[in-house]
Amino acid sequence: TVRDAAAYVQMRPKKYITRFLKQSKTGKKIGWNWSALILSPFWFFYRKIYKAGALFLGLTLVLITAASIPASYVATDMKNIVDEYVKITSDMTNAQMMEVFNSVPADKMTELTRYAAELMGIFALAMLIPNIFAALTADMFYRKKVVRDVKALREFAQNDHTFGVMLLRRGGVSFFAAVGCLIIFNLFTQLILYL
Repeated sequence: TVRDAAAYVQMRPKKYITRFLKQSKTGKKIGWNWSALILSPFWFFYRKIYKAGALFLGLTLVLITAASIPASYVATDMKNIVDEYVKITSDMTNAQMMEVFNSVPADKMTELTRYAAELMGIFALAMLIPNIFAALTADMFYRKKVVRDVKALREFAQNDHTFGVMLLRRGGVSFFAAVGCLIIFNLFTQLILYL
């Protein structure tokens, strides 16, 4: 029922129940969820949709790894050109460093800067792709989880009180799962940057 689903969702139930009802009436599984677009894969872990969260986290990490390969070539090329023209020592002042950087030929720096900007654009686009899919499918994944869990809890619970308590425990959100996902994401990206 709507009441059971609202008790399960807990945080912003009106928003999600309205979306679920619209999905049921229209039969459309695809929607748009701004939170999932901006916060994927963390939003899935926050809403306790762990399988979809793991899927989007894995996809995001694969894309980070793939994008880091060409980015490392650009960084190496830029470092080589800068090293060719710039000799920085630890006792230099900021003004001296800027003077040394200005000695790099403008055409070389422009070329490398443009190339790096293009790669960063590709990197940003590659990172946006899983978030767009997350935004389109988030409500569908969430609705399936809510319906599946509420039905399972209704069958398992021996009375309404037990059912209500189980809804509150199984449903809602998990700040800790989202933070855990963020920690894994940050550790992985830092590892990729240092390799």
